[in-house]
Amino acid sequence: MKTFPSSAVQDARAALGRRLRDLRKPTGLTARALAARAGWSESKASRIENGKTTKSDRDLLAYVTICGVPEAYEDLRAVAHGIDARPVDSRAGEPGVRVWEWAGRAVQ
Repeated sequence: MKTFPSSAVQDARAALGRRLRDLRKPTGLTARALAARAGWSESKASRIENGKTTKSDRDLLAYVTICGVPEAYEDLRAVAHGIDARPVDSRAGEPGVRVWEWAGRAVQ
């Protein structure tokens, strides 16, 4: 079943992406350079920083380690898990139908 994140979920993902970008900027690394060091495509780094994808624990750990702030991992991980546990609409245009999304997967 296709799910559609609520605007609150989208906003929270975008805010987390901005926090990650704010960690990267002082390092002087570009998103492209960070992606290369992490073994990711440039588009993956962009999707992470723009809140377009769910961040895995492994992705977050790689991101903060490359940026030199591994101490930020636990807080960012907690935020990411909180975002991914928010309810989302399972079908556009059908009010009242709710599912829970965890790590990008819909669960009835």
